[in-house]
Amino acid sequence: MTCARPISVSSDGLRDAAFALLGLALFSGLAQQRAESVLKRDLRKTLVGGMLRTRVEPSGAFGLLAGRSSITQITGSGIRADMLPLRIHSGRGPLAHIRKLEISLTDTSLRNLRLVRFKASLPNVDFDSNHAAFGGHIVIRRAGEGTAEAEVSEEALRSFLQAKFPMTKILEVRLTNGTAFVRAEVSVLGAVILAEATAKAVPREGRYLFLEEAVVKVNGRPVPEAFARNILRTLNPILDIDRDLGLGKSFTLEKVEIRDGTAVVFGRLRLVDPNEGLHL
Repeated sequence: MTCARPISVSSDGLRDAAFALLGLALFSGLAQQRAESVLKRDLRKTLVGGMLRTRVEPSGAFGLLAGRSSITQITGSGIRADMLPLRIHSGRGPLAHIRKLEISLTDTSLRNLRLVRFKASLPNVDFDSNHAAFGGHIVIRRAGEGTAEAEVSEEALRSFLQAKFPMTKILEVRLTNGTAFVRAEVSVLGAVILAEATAKAVPREGRYLFLEEAVVKVNGRPVPEAFARNILRTLNPILDIDRDLGLGKSFTLEKVEIRDGTAVVFGRLRLVDPNEGLHL
């Protein structure tokens, strides 16, 4: 019977292995820094002002060397944007992979609407690794459908409505436990009247936000239901995801929660190819 001889490793071999691991770790760290820098630089093309941070977490110890990230995070505050910063661009080439892309922004403005916060999560984002490594920018090839939510304050909603209806003086907006209250001065046939409406906010067709079941008063007195419907007809839709915010097919409105002092909008988020056409 022959006993197996133990495998011996010289001190030089151990040293070389340690240097190899150190080199891989250093290279992976540099790859992470470059990925975060490239992503931030690309985002700054559409996200203006404020503070912006990016964080790319590798999938495994050396995941970025294989072009794989478990979670990539985009955080910031005080940012202004006229559109979503991420798009899909068709094309071919080797792909890198992000298992989950998370976005968390506070005190952010999308066109004329100021948001208390915006939060989104997108699964399975693939981007062109050649462009990222050698071109210095992110080109997304495909992404799964995710979720998004945005919170709006009373004052931000009042400012938004004032910009949308400049011929009406929006005096006050109150959001309380499921209902929205709007008080405004309206010019009718040369006379200025004080109109007040308390209503529920209801999403329609994944794109619109309507005021419904409204109780309307003019100069402090309730008005007939038919007159209330006419007033609502001039206001609705109170929000058009495409025309007002430029989100087009990227966001599908599913639910609205009116809380004390804020309204929170929930929906599905997808990245689109500009060639699809963003406007319906």
